[in-house]
Amino acid sequence: MRVSFNLNMRKFITFVLSIMFLSISNGQVIQAQENNINDSQQDELPDSSEDQEINNNVDDESMSQQISISFEEFVPYANFINYQYQGDQVYFDAQDIIMEYSPDSNGIFQVTSFSGQEAIAYVYQIRDTGFYELASFNDYYVVEDLRYSPEASDNNESLILPSDLTIGSSFSSGYNKEKRRKVSELISSYDVGGQTFNDVLRIEEQAQEDSGSVTYNYYFAPTVGIIVIERTASDGTTQRVLQLISAQGSSQ
Repeated sequence: MRVSFNLNMRKFITFVLSIMFLSISNGQVIQAQENNINDSQQDELPDSSEDQEINNNVDDESMSQQISISFEEFVPYANFINYQYQGDQVYFDAQDIIMEYSPDSNGIFQVTSFSGQEAIAYVYQIRDTGFYELASFNDYYVVEDLRYSPEASDNNESLILPSDLTIGSSFSSGYNKEKRRKVSELISSYDVGGQTFNDVLRIEEQAQEDSGSVTYNYYFAPTVGIIVIERTASDGTTQRVLQLISAQGSSQ
């Protein structure tokens, strides 16, 4: 009986130890599997430092598209008393533009454009949001301050140049917003009539004429404003239709 009891006890102890060993082994396997899963998940998670670098690159690229020169530097007709332009005699005649009333405290000023026997007065305004044409007056032959006329105060206006000069951005122009323009590029140097201008802004406008779709490119130089208007026909031919000859007499 004692031998049988000892034998049974040994079997029982062996059985218990086997179960404990199996439980420990299973626990180690489960823990190892959990560790592998956690390691795998960590490997699959994106590196936050890499994400930050990508975002910084995108931001840097976006910032590089923003022109650092203020739009006010490109505003036409505001810094000189007299501007003379040569036209191609087809789309533009020669123009003589004279500053009549300098910008007031609200940035409103008036110029007159003489072309052949025609005289047209224009009222413009420089705002924080851009450069606007407020009104134009045909058959203008008597000097008159029209900056505060009803026509120039009725909120019917045309955006000529926006304050946001981000390359590739577009904006609507014209009194009925019928023109679509785009800030195309900033040219490091541009030659006009033997003179070189630096940091020239090109504004592109798509238009529809009887001959088909055409593109007008307006070139703005700092301080001077418009120096060239270029026309590209539907067949791809390009010509300058207006270019600056001289800008004289500081209006400041």
